Amino acid sequence: MLSDLPLELQQRCVRNLDIESLKSLRLVGRTAHAIATAELFSVINVVALRGFDPPRDEWHEAYEESHQRYKNVLNDAKLRKLVRRAVFKTMIPERPEAAEAEIPVGFSYALENLYQFENLKEVVVNFSSVCVMKQPKFWSIPETVEFRTQVLQALVRGMANSKTAVSNARTLTINNLQDYTEQEVFDSPSFQVMIGRLKDLHVKIATESNDHTPENNIEMKGIHKGFNHCLPNGWLKPTQSQLTRLSIDSASYWGFYPVCDLRGIHFPNLRDLSLGSWSITHDWQIDWILSHGSTLEKLNLDDCPIVTHLVVDERQKPEDWTGRPVLYHNSVPTDFMVEISMRWYHIFPRFQQSLPRLVQFAIGGSGSSKKRLGSFSDLVRDRYVMFHSGMGPSPWMEEEYYEEGYDGFEFYPDGVIDENEELELTRFPDCDDLDTKAFYALLSIVEGRGSAKP
Repeated sequence: MLSDLPLELQQRCVRNLDIESLKSLRLVGRTAHAIATAELFSVINVVALRGFDPPRDEWHEAYEESHQRYKNVLNDAKLRKLVRRAVFKTMIPERPEAAEAEIPVGFSYALENLYQFENLKEVVVNFSSVCVMKQPKFWSIPETVEFRTQVLQALVRGMANSKTAVSNARTLTINNLQDYTEQEVFDSPSFQVMIGRLKDLHVKIATESNDHTPENNIEMKGIHKGFNHCLPNGWLKPTQSQLTRLSIDSASYWGFYPVCDLRGIHFPNLRDLSLGSWSITHDWQIDWILSHGSTLEKLNLDDCPIVTHLVVDERQKPEDWTGRPVLYHNSVPTDFMVEISMRWYHIFPRFQQSLPRLVQFAIGGSGSSKKRLGSFSDLVRDRYVMFHSGMGPSPWMEEEYYEEGYDGFEFYPDGVIDENEELELTRFPDCDDLDTKAFYALLSIVEGRGSAKP
């Protein structure tokens, strides 16, 4: 029976029960009532409602129910102490015909009163995945920059309130955080208070897209302002001294273009790092990971490919890439051709040698989620990609693209037209055996450390 187990095991058992089962368990006995009640009210959910015209009853009911439950828990001194996690869902319909959103009064109230949950440890905010910097002419995107700014400001006010500071709320997760964040959010003294308390920060970044011209998505202003400035300067630098867990994922590749230079950022206490959609082109990116070797215990790279060849135009070319071959198409010079010699069999040994505390490592590819070391077939395909500026629908090309008949980039090796010189053709790396050997060598070391750790 459940009551025969130690209290800690009973608490673990009830964590997997649904709400109705928890409600029933409360009727079994005094001990079961206390355990089920603590689990039932450990998480508080609040949803917003805007964007349907006319409103849909089920969305309206969800908003009203969550808002009323929030107030009931907030006004009960005993239940209020049980809340450990608060989850906010903007719940704006992702439809082009939806009207611009305004933050509901009840939703703002819930965010601003987070400080009253004295044992709160984690806050989660879920935005819509659809975002824009400026509204299109012929339809409206509900969650505008203004709407998202209002939500973030209400969140900051609630987490940084000086009446009873929620100093225990050390984990913040924001899903579909828009790439661009208004500077007024970062300039707020309350933001600095909130961000300065965090131990764990997890952000999944939404980027603007246009289905009619997807090849131009990579040139949207928001994605460059976001990764050049907002992410490193607004979200990461203020957390350097205390952050222990960090995860950054994005709807689009980031790192090379849009540029996100992390070299001026270091987390001396970082133990857990997860990066998603991070395109790798420079040695300094690997050096940046290795700079955390004295503390890093867990590393997850989800769809973080090495970019083996890049065709870039003048504005995309980094300043340190000079004297590179020029790409030619039909004997006409077009863009700059850059070849990256880095391979995974270079990187895995560096992880093995320079991350001495690493006991957990995960790596995966696009379309997959957190593939753990152990199945190398998960790595075979999209651990390498190519970048071709102006190519549609996306400039990022995986090996399957070549298998469908694309021949590659033809270029003169020296970047000088010479009709007597044979054009070279780009190819994807042929290094499966080398990558595999380095992969399993790292796996052996990491697993050995993990099994030896108490």
